[in-house]
Amino acid sequence: MSRRSAEGAEADQWSVAQADCREWKFMSTLEQVKPTAVRTAAGGIKGWWENARTFLLEVRNETRRVTWPSRREVYATTFVVIVTSTFFGLYLWGLDLLFNRMVDWIFRGFGA
Repeated sequence: MSRRSAEGAEADQWSVAQADCREWKFMSTLEQVKPTAVRTAAGGIKGWWENARTFLLEVRNETRRVTWPSRREVYATTFVVIVTSTFFGLYLWGLDLLFNRMVDWIFRGFGA
């Protein structure tokens, strides 16, 4: 193999490696760790049931690890959401009234 063709092959390998790295960056951690299942006709319904069972087991395990908020925390955050929503609702209502009156004043000024 000549030096030129060896350099060309090395450059091709380098560009493939760069493309693989770029693709790898956009994958989630789960995709990097857990390979995707290969679907075959032999799996059929049994494969579907097994996948569904595995999924539900994983969901159950994840919900056991969740730190659930106390009743007091739920009430406190709900109160904050209601107060904040009310405040911004009134604020936007006031801006709407202001802009409506400004536009009416401009239209009346031009006789429209």
